[in-house]
Amino acid sequence: MLVEAAGRLEGRCRQIWRRKLEGASFVEIAAELGRPVNTVYSWDYRCLQKLKTVLAERWAFVSGEAS
Repeated sequence: MLVEAAGRLEGRCRQIWRRKLEGASFVEIAAELGRPVNTVYSWDYRCLQKLKTVLAERWAFVSGEAS
């Protein structure tokens, strides 16, 4: 379920999460993206919120809680 949800992320969210899974630090990711590290922290937070939303929607569907 997590892999499916992560696959629904777009653009920079995928890029950030891919690099995090490869072991890159926020400083390294920020340098690669040419952005300040605080910007990458903010993007990462928003991406995490999106991932949680996708997982919650999927969980509601699987558990029959969807209205």
